[in-house]
Amino acid sequence: MGGGASTNDTNALYSYDYTILPPVAFSKGIKPSDYPSVEWVIKVFHVHVKIAGNAKIVDIINSIQKEDHSFGQFLHEIYDSKFLLHLGETKKESLVDAPLLSKEVTSIDQYKEIFNDKTCILPACADFFDDDAYFAFMRLGGFNPVMIERVTSTLPNTFKLTQEIFQKAPGFENDQLTDAIADGRLYITDYKSLEIMKPGDKPVPKAVFCPIGLFGVPKEGKTLLPIAVQSHQTPDSVIATPVDGEMWQKMRHVFNCAEANMHQLVTHFSRTHLLLEPFVVAVGNLPEDHPIKRILHPHLEGTAFINFMAVKTLVSPGGGVEELLMGTLTSDLELAAHWLQSPGFNGLMLRPFLAARGTLTAPIDYPYRDDALKLWDATHCWMTAYVDSHYPSDSSITSDAVLQAFTATLASAGRLNNFGECEGEVCVPGKVTTRKYLAEVLTMVAFTAGCQHAAVNFTQKDLMSFAPTVPLAIYADPKDPAVTALQLVPPLDQALLQQRVLTVLGSVHHTLYGEYNLHKLKLKDELKDHLEVFQLRLKEIEKEIHLRNSTCEEGFKYEALLPSLIPQSINV
Repeated sequence: MGGGASTNDTNALYSYDYTILPPVAFSKGIKPSDYPSVEWVIKVFHVHVKIAGNAKIVDIINSIQKEDHSFGQFLHEIYDSKFLLHLGETKKESLVDAPLLSKEVTSIDQYKEIFNDKTCILPACADFFDDDAYFAFMRLGGFNPVMIERVTSTLPNTFKLTQEIFQKAPGFENDQLTDAIADGRLYITDYKSLEIMKPGDKPVPKAVFCPIGLFGVPKEGKTLLPIAVQSHQTPDSVIATPVDGEMWQKMRHVFNCAEANMHQLVTHFSRTHLLLEPFVVAVGNLPEDHPIKRILHPHLEGTAFINFMAVKTLVSPGGGVEELLMGTLTSDLELAAHWLQSPGFNGLMLRPFLAARGTLTAPIDYPYRDDALKLWDATHCWMTAYVDSHYPSDSSITSDAVLQAFTATLASAGRLNNFGECEGEVCVPGKVTTRKYLAEVLTMVAFTAGCQHAAVNFTQKDLMSFAPTVPLAIYADPKDPAVTALQLVPPLDQALLQQRVLTVLGSVHHTLYGEYNLHKLKLKDELKDHLEVFQLRLKEIEKEIHLRNSTCEEGFKYEALLPSLIPQSINV
């Protein structure tokens, strides 16, 4: 996986490497300037040592600290000692009693026992693993709240839903399927795209599921409820509703597993980490005093390093992705690369993305959408002011040769798909000729690096670390009547690995959205006022989110986009 990834010379320009995850454009290695700060390293060590209780980690740190090293050398030796790989070698007896992991699973309580107050506190989602209202809420305020689509015409022809099945669902007993579609009250999540995945076999054989989930709002309601889940796209698929007992529990596991795989590989890895990787190179090659570099660099800080470490550890043979997810590593990465290209940069901008799914103005309680739009608008106001301050007219955009080379590079060498202004309905690759579009580009980078990544990264700890709520793979055949719903869930050793990896990834908060180094940013006086307005708006959004959550029951509060929890960049 890491072919071509090496440390560049300090004075070398950044360049692209297409061998790490073809055809994605990665930064070719990392430079000393890409190393994280001492503060970041301390935060990461603190989380790891607390969770892992791993003697190898302590030995590595102690041996390195005994030498008289620069910080850069310290990080090199951390990498050379395979520090992150040793994180996966946590002694199970340091977390839980070893006999617990070897027992046959007969109760959900056994999964709760691998959490404790010393290492990993049991997340609140453990109380809702069997709750249908919570299951529906996760589509709108969960770890992957961007996949649901509004049904505007017909259901997929692969979906076996009938009027009879539809009316079995609680809340829809007296409803008509045709009426619900006509009223725009149905919402669907179709994971046909997962058909690209091949069944994994690490550490044991697993199966790939491409389910369809249907949700709806009852007449004169606003709360989303589950209606049915179908296991596959084929005629022999199982379909179940919330009244179908054990089979419904199995289908919920199947759906959550597919949602989690799409989350890890596409929504999180591909559409935040990989989407911004081309900017790391292009921004890194800008002159130090160029206004685009000054504003974007804080939103890219740490991204090259964390992506470099990811492909060396988590997304490498034997890493967490191969061990935990349902597909082979090769097909996992094919999925990530494929969905990076579609719908591309412009299509992933918040409003066009939600509009394409029919959810931009849908009359439902959708906390991710509502919070994200507020943050996007606040960021866009700030970036518009920044662009207007440095570029007084559109002609000043086109006359900036450095800027024009920068945007052309992103579309060509950076392989950033659907990036550039449109002529009619057609995107012209790399075309940036207006202040309006440049402000949208800067907004997209900042929003993705901060808000979107926060929404899908930190929820890993709070919403995904308890395997019975969100299994990352299915370990038995759900169609087998002898198999219980609990037997589909990852075994305890896999559940422990899931807990450990996702808790680490969701625990390190570093930097704060909207907070810049003013000495490096070099703002004009009028821009300082605009920055202050931006920061005040973030505080207002924080209050608005708290106010909404104060009326929500436990488990149904959406806090992922609280500005105080959003970092400035992707640094974990």
